[in-house]
Amino acid sequence: MLLFFKKKPKALFLDEPTGALDEQTGRQVLDYICRLHKEYGFTMVMVTHNQNIVEMAKTVVKMNSGTVVEVYTNEKQKTAYEIGW
Repeated sequence: MLLFFKKKPKALFLDEPTGALDEQTGRQVLDYICRLHKEYGFTMVMVTHNQNIVEMAKTVVKMNSGTVVEVYTNEKQKTAYEIGW
């Protein structure tokens, strides 16, 4: 895994980690991030405009102009290979 995970961070912040990627690479990146999350158990905060990616999250916080407009929990999280693109 990544070297900096030797320090076992409590949180990982991601800003559009798939924004400039093609579908295949984007799915690989999301899958890798999820495997790291599962192995290390850190809290993950991800900003995305891809509405399909939110299906992977446990808790979703939607914002508009800096204001929280909706918060919900997904009963079942999908994998990077189960979501639409």
